[in-house]
Amino acid sequence: MKFNSSKSVAMRIGERYKVKCESLTLDGSELQFVERLKYLGVQFVAAKKLACSVENVRVQCYER
Repeated sequence: MKFNSSKSVAMRIGERYKVKCESLTLDGSELQFVERLKYLGVQFVAAKKLACSVENVRVQCYER
């Protein structure tokens, strides 16, 4: 399986999600840690437990 390291990011979830950790590398490139990421249209948010944000979907609904 091939990964596109320029489009890949990392996100921490759990009790220590705000703590800075060692860098991760993928195919020689350092991954960026993010607080939010979008996967298959669902926006995930870094938190103590797995959390999804529906704010972007709600806004799109009312814009039409």
